[in-house]
Amino acid sequence: MKNFFVLADAISFIEDNICNQFNHQIIADYCYVSLSSLQKLFRLALNLSIKEYISKRRISLAAEDILSTEMSITDIAYKYQFSSPEVFCRAFKKVWTVSPTVYKKQWKSSGIFPKIHYDYIEGEDQVVPV
Repeated sequence: MKNFFVLADAISFIEDNICNQFNHQIIADYCYVSLSSLQKLFRLALNLSIKEYISKRRISLAAEDILSTEMSITDIAYKYQFSSPEVFCRAFKKVWTVSPTVYKKQWKSSGIFPKIHYDYIEGEDQVVPV
């Protein structure tokens, strides 16, 4: 059960700070676990590394911004902590197979990697005898 809370806290931290610069150790410190434990937990629970999860979420949110705002590709790239528009375009193309400009013209949806919700409701994990 502890791992559930750690994973939920880590995902919550990532989502709350997705537009900020942070490293994996900061996430582990926030969750009061070692970095290696957090990395193993992500790999086991999500079949993704922490880096992959963050990257996919940032690309997915960037895709939403491309479709729903008039922000420039450069502004979106920097908003989601990519080091340059070129790096962003390469990462975007790996996921969507088209450039951000072509994506804006051709696509209507951006829900490729939605936020993972881990909400714990007290007592729902209890088995009630019939």
